[in-house]
Amino acid sequence: MNKRSLFPLTVVLLTSVFVAQGATSTNAGLGGDLKTGYFNSAFAVSESKLGKEISQQIESRRQQCAADLKSKKDAYDRKVKSYQGMATAASVDARGAKEQELMELKESFENLAKKFDRELQLSMRQGQEKVYREVQDAVYKYGRENGFDVVIDVATGQHFVINQDKVSGTNSIVTAMNASYDNNTKLASADKNSASPAA
Repeated sequence: MNKRSLFPLTVVLLTSVFVAQGATSTNAGLGGDLKTGYFNSAFAVSESKLGKEISQQIESRRQQCAADLKSKKDAYDRKVKSYQGMATAASVDARGAKEQELMELKESFENLAKKFDRELQLSMRQGQEKVYREVQDAVYKYGRENGFDVVIDVATGQHFVINQDKVSGTNSIVTAMNASYDNNTKLASADKNSASPAA
């Protein structure tokens, strides 16, 4: 059986892990010049202690699962050979009992493979979440300490906004929306007053 089909998981955790790769200034319409920092999460994951630790833990567990499955598969193969050797000479009842046993063993093996796959996927997700919490803390700390307004992950394109007031145009947009609303309300009120018949 192809082990790869049992473990369709990538052990390398390509999630954001902090590493500074440089800085520059960018002209950013809304906020003027923005001081921008960059890092590469894909590179960092192979270098960070946390990334290596999580990767090693998952790979170790994957190897244990593979060994357990190989042992179960070998036992199943031996039973199949044993059955093939006795099938022609055995009674119908004996063959039926042996075939039932083989079916149950195969089902047990397949269920175990699915269980291991789910377990490894869960470990992977938990590892990614742990790494991502670490990267967020590290990136914001790095951004604040170096006076960056934005830090960009060049591997994923994700932007970490450090200086919300300078980068975000949300407040300006809300102000413009409110002004438009007030203007429309005044126009509607004026139209209503002009349409009313004089007393």
